[in-house]
Amino acid sequence: HNELVDKDEFFSNLDQKIKEFHASNGNRTMYKWIKMYKHQVEILFQFLRSTRQRDWGLHLSSLEEMCIYLFSFDRLEYAMHIPEFLARMYSLLQANPEVWQYFVEGGFVVQN
Repeated sequence: HNELVDKDEFFSNLDQKIKEFHASNGNRTMYKWIKMYKHQVEILFQFLRSTRQRDWGLHLSSLEEMCIYLFSFDRLEYAMHIPEFLARMYSLLQANPEVWQYFVEGGFVVQN
C-alpha cells in the first residue's frame, strides 16, 4: 500500500515530535552536552561554507559565534585576536567601503 502523506502534515507532525523530544530530554546532562557539541560543529560548518561560497556576512557571523567557544576552551591566542579582527573588518564599512564591497563580492577568499 503506497499512501502519499501530505507534506505539510508530515512536517507539522515531525516538528511537534522534535519539540516533544527536546522538552522531555532538556534537563539531561548528556543531552545538553550533545546539543552544545552539535552547535559547535554547526558553527564550524558555517565557517567552512562561508569560505567556500565566498559569503562575507556568514564569515563574520560564524567567527563571532566561534569566539565564545574559543574563550571557554582556553584558546586565548585565537580568542583574543578574533574580536579585534571583527572590529577592524566592521570598521571597513565606514573607513574603506571599496574594500568592504570587495570582500562582500568574495574577495576575502584566497583561491576561487
